Amino acid sequence: MRNIILFFSFLFLVVFDCKSQSNFSSKLGERQIVFALSPLVYQGYRYNNDNNNLLRKTTVSSFELRCSYVENLVSDLYLSIGLAAGIVPSKTKYEFDAPINSIFLASTNKNQYDVLEFNDMFIVDGYYALPISLGFNFRPLNKTVLQVELGVKLNMLLAHPSTKTSEHSYGLDSLYSALLFKQELFTKSKYFHSYILKVGLQRKLKNKNNLGLALVANFAPNPIAEGRYSFYNLGFENSGSVTQGASYIGLELGYGLNLTKNRSRGRLN
Repeated sequence: MRNIILFFSFLFLVVFDCKSQSNFSSKLGERQIVFALSPLVYQGYRYNNDNNNLLRKTTVSSFELRCSYVENLVSDLYLSIGLAAGIVPSKTKYEFDAPINSIFLASTNKNQYDVLEFNDMFIVDGYYALPISLGFNFRPLNKTVLQVELGVKLNMLLAHPSTKTSEHSYGLDSLYSALLFKQELFTKSKYFHSYILKVGLQRKLKNKNNLGLALVANFAPNPIAEGRYSFYNLGFENSGSVTQGASYIGLELGYGLNLTKNRSRGRLN
């Protein structure tokens, strides 16, 4: 929280200083509304194993939609404030040979259970976000700029409190089954913050609007959910803690409507 307060204090000082100057940039997209779609890759659950590690590390695909207002403050420095929505997915995966002394090789279906595997995916929750960032335009080409952007996101989970449970059992015969795996996570808070870094290119089109493509990284320092997992009926104990993070990397495709162009036309009319 302290870092967020410091960031907004710095942001206020920058905006106030820029607005006190008279030399505003009329270059690429002085004012624009940007609509963006971002395919993302999240890291899967993080496991802290008390015993042997039977779980595999995973990555999960997702997306985010965003609408932002962008305004050049002075020279090539700009401010972006927006609204975003997306989903935070998660995935549990394991695949290992059944232990010789486990109940699964003692069942009538033991030939089916030489390998125990599970590949479960579900959506933890949707979220809304308020991204606020400062960026700088570098100009390598006439109509194309290189943009570097740094900021924070204030995120809100749609469901809190919530509990996410994942279980996996194997049938031993026509009447009985045995539990192999169970995992439970609990959301920690409805609100969380993260930091964003974006590097990309934006090009002015013939209609004076802008098309952009960027690499984006989002770092959430605190997990959004925590819990425990356990394996059962293997002939030995295997359990540990699990956390769900909200950090990701991805691409962002954006289209910017140039409001400066539209404002100028209105004045001429």
